[in-house]
Amino acid sequence: MIAAHPEPPIPQQGVGGDLQELRGGNRVAVLRTLRRKPVGLSIRSISDAVGLSRPTVKLVLGELSDRGLVVDSIPQDPSTRGGRPSRRFALADTAGLVVAAAIGIEATDIAIATIHGEIVSRAQLPPQADVLRRAQITSAVRSLLALAGKDADAVVGATIGVIGSVTPEQRVLPNPTILELSAAGYFPALAEDLGCEVRVCNDADLAALGEFGQLAGTGVLDMIGLHANVAMGAGLIIGGRLHAGHSGMAAELGVIDLFGWHTSHLPLLAAARDRDIPVSDVFRGASAGAPWAVALVERFIQDSAPGILAMILTVNPECVVLGGDICRADSVARNALERALSPLGDRAPQVLLSSLGSDCIVFGAVGLATESRWAQIEAELLEERTR
Repeated sequence: MIAAHPEPPIPQQGVGGDLQELRGGNRVAVLRTLRRKPVGLSIRSISDAVGLSRPTVKLVLGELSDRGLVVDSIPQDPSTRGGRPSRRFALADTAGLVVAAAIGIEATDIAIATIHGEIVSRAQLPPQADVLRRAQITSAVRSLLALAGKDADAVVGATIGVIGSVTPEQRVLPNPTILELSAAGYFPALAEDLGCEVRVCNDADLAALGEFGQLAGTGVLDMIGLHANVAMGAGLIIGGRLHAGHSGMAAELGVIDLFGWHTSHLPLLAAARDRDIPVSDVFRGASAGAPWAVALVERFIQDSAPGILAMILTVNPECVVLGGDICRADSVARNALERALSPLGDRAPQVLLSSLGSDCIVFGAVGLATESRWAQIEAELLEERTR
């Protein structure tokens, strides 16, 4: 999983520096190198990558192995014949698990993943009357861990995506769709239930993180992620970083009656209610060419266009990624968005349909949870210089 931010610099030994400080930096450098190569590397390859001598690399690998972060193994198919195959070192898969969840109107999507970003188990739960979403998440996590043969103390962190604004203090502002999430102490109680730190984020921000991860290696640094399961939401990636803003309100265009986002989805809801179908089936109908569904999707995009154009003119991104259930409308949605951006002429950003669809929030949550855990591990490795 690729994080939507560059890696922080590794402290280097300078004037007045000491050996322990340098060793801490070496540990982080080797760890990051192994993260980029999940299949593992030889001591020689690590040495070449980080610019350290082989004896130093061997010493660092021993320290990381003692902490349970690295394992070594001999390849099953050595590249050299007749000789002793070189040892390869890789990240251990026992360094803990993270929880990722997306709390939506129609369901709560929950995943358990390794801190390398690999999802090992997953569940989707519809809301239940008189049962808090928090209790559903706790119960589902315990069940998923049991199925995976893992203990509850294997969980080292969790990221939860929610509808609505989240302040820097991790307070969810009241939202009429799921009122319980803004209750005092709601997520601290979940953290206590799970036995780990819980981070709460706006779902559209996590969706943008998930989409940005799919663009790794393309050189894209500025991106707007549009996300629509029902209503339109957005997340901003600027300079390779998620930009939530000073108070967490960045891209929250639906909170005021100015850009049309608070009402643009109402025709979709009305049509779905009249036909007794979920909104996702409206999007599917558009993809199948049903005239009524095509018209609804095109109107939804057009009514949301003023806000989209305002963000584009402010951020000037390289691309706009359209994600969520609206991806089920396929080219109907993409073409409608491209037409809405036509006033920008040849300076309009590229429009991409998400490759993750409605999974982008969970993937973003997994990415943020894993990056948070690795940041903690690196901090611990650096702090050891003072011991």
